[in-house]
Amino acid sequence: YMNRNLSPNMMMEVRLWVSMRAQTVARTIIGAINYHSALKHQPNFAAQREIDPKDALSIKRGVGSHVQLLCSYQTYANKRFPEANDKALRFLMRRYKDFPFYVCVDFNRGALRQSF
Repeated sequence: YMNRNLSPNMMMEVRLWVSMRAQTVARTIIGAINYHSALKHQPNFAAQREIDPKDALSIKRGVGSHVQLLCSYQTYANKRFPEANDKALRFLMRRYKDFPFYVCVDFNRGALRQSF
């Protein structure tokens, strides 16, 4: 890791591991996703919502009818903040795409990165 010989995906895994050692946005999101996971394994919850534990869409609909995770992200694409944070959020969104996890971004045209 010190020589940065890791793949981009493994680098994100290391960042997630590190984030679990502090109170970060990633830690909060992962904790909330764990709650979603716990719900789908509750027999009464799953039966009432007709959740098939092997079907991602069934899980998303069933759990999503009970709880959603909305992340308000005020600094996305903001040139005053590290772009690495945006990449980390996109990584989490891909990782948890089968869960009702949504992001609301603040749009400030004057603060946008040129690459956006």
